[in-house]
Amino acid sequence: MEIDSNSLLGAVKELTGKGYSRSFRLHDGQLVDATTGIAFADGEFHIDGAYRFDGAVGWEDSSNLYAISVSCDSTKGLVIDAFDLQRRDLNEAFNTPPLVAMHDDSELAAMKYGVPKVLKAEFNEDPDRYVLRKGFPDFPECPFGQEFSMLGFDRLKMRYVWLVTSIFKDERLAVETYAEVA
Repeated sequence: MEIDSNSLLGAVKELTGKGYSRSFRLHDGQLVDATTGIAFADGEFHIDGAYRFDGAVGWEDSSNLYAISVSCDSTKGLVIDAFDLQRRDLNEAFNTPPLVAMHDDSELAAMKYGVPKVLKAEFNEDPDRYVLRKGFPDFPECPFGQEFSMLGFDRLKMRYVWLVTSIFKDERLAVETYAEVA
């Protein structure tokens, strides 16, 4: 399926306008409706479109978007994978067709999902400055109408930030879980 938008946020809005209004996640190898919790096994859904959005810095600032329709009813929704393009479970579970590559050349290249973006070079200057927070109740609003489950935090400027994929793979990145610090 072709789309006109060249940004992830624009594509989500465009596909939502085409009826892809549900939010799906992959859990234990199954597609799960994030609202109802209903799981769909392989063969019960179809990938109508798979898109990769390369940011201004290339692969480390990329996101995948999958447009999905459920075979047994008229449910249509999206999976957004913003953390790891090579994650095996998504590619294997979805038996994904080749991703259509888009270049996100939006004016908000220094921002991602409404928060400042931190590139690997900036992280390397002071790795102790940044931490990955999980499950904190004060996360900013997600522009896709969902909720963040984890997000980077800049300890110096005391604000949430978007950490590019290569930072997640860096063993110097500290992780804070809300339950552990509360």
